[in-house]
Amino acid sequence: MRTTKILGAMGILLVASGTATANAQAVKAAFTPRFASDTSATLRSAFQLVAAKKYPPALGSLLKASWAGETSAYAWVGYMYENGLGAPRNDALAASWYRKAADAGDPAGMTKLGMLYDLGHGVTQDHAEAVKWFRKAAEAGSRKGMYLLGQHYEFGQGVLRDYSAADAWYRKAADAGDADGMSSTGRTYYEGRGTSKDFARAAEWFERAANGGSARGMFNLGVMYETGHGFRQSYSRAAQWYRKATDGGDWAGMSGLGKLYDQGLGVPRDTALAHRLYLEAGTLLLGLSPYVEAGSSYEGVFDGRGSAMGTANRLIATRTQLTWLQDDGGSQAKCVLSRSFPAGTSFSVKSPGWSCTDGPITEENSLSYDASNDRWIILDGTPPSQETMILTRTR
Repeated sequence: MRTTKILGAMGILLVASGTATANAQAVKAAFTPRFASDTSATLRSAFQLVAAKKYPPALGSLLKASWAGETSAYAWVGYMYENGLGAPRNDALAASWYRKAADAGDPAGMTKLGMLYDLGHGVTQDHAEAVKWFRKAAEAGSRKGMYLLGQHYEFGQGVLRDYSAADAWYRKAADAGDADGMSSTGRTYYEGRGTSKDFARAAEWFERAANGGSARGMFNLGVMYETGHGFRQSYSRAAQWYRKATDGGDWAGMSGLGKLYDQGLGVPRDTALAHRLYLEAGTLLLGLSPYVEAGSSYEGVFDGRGSAMGTANRLIATRTQLTWLQDDGGSQAKCVLSRSFPAGTSFSVKSPGWSCTDGPITEENSLSYDASNDRWIILDGTPPSQETMILTRTR
């Protein structure tokens, strides 16, 4: 059985974001609704309770304000249920309250409802529906809605890919004060997309984004210091910015910092720390289990029943995808699980997210990861002729 050597792709520098869905997950963690300036005493009291982390009474006050018809409380009630604050987490209830807020004209409710549709939390995942709500939010003045709408245009999720529209919405978000919009605007100058390359202007936007709290802006500054684009090349300064991005929860920052530790550039070489950073970055990027560690490879054969007897299989993890290769009598079937696949650890070859080419894999197959034993289990076909294959780590 061949052991495939895979390069640690997690360390490759990227300035582009991940998928719109992956980034909606990151934005969701940082984005909270705001209170209107004319809120009632009940709502102001609720906010004080939230700030003091007294969540059960805070939720009670928010519900009281909502039942009294204060529409600005709706999104906050949704936020509390979405994050399990003051009550058990309930994404379906969160979605219903965000919808009430959106229907009442609250841009925060529109944005948060779009995020839930993007992620499939509490509602059926629907990128087109997410785009609809992000557009409504953007048109109502939500800078985060503008940014997320730009992401969907960039990645073609729920809407036809349109880089010009993406860049226009990123710039609107940036001009409205959104730090992630500033980072994405910097990318247009860094890449020369729709304009000439201008590293100096890219650096300006990345610095504004980083100062505004954008972890992706911090990562992009690290890229510029590592490559010497826009700044004097400095691995130590790159490491500083990658570390800041890592502390902000950015998978790309973890990847960049892992690469520097892996190669001892600007930091003492520490391959164990690099490994942990790669692993965490991959987990965040794909929203899957730690099997996404770059460079990991698993191999196995079916258990010997039926025509698949002796068929060798390999599963290879990189930064952006899982690749399943099946060698069958000289021909090779290939199935690719892209990073756009929803979070989870059990998949079907016929499920959305898989693309199969050049081979005989046509019937139903399921694939799951056994984390406790660090192995993959593939079930081929359906009972009673179903075959089992165990893939164990070779790298």
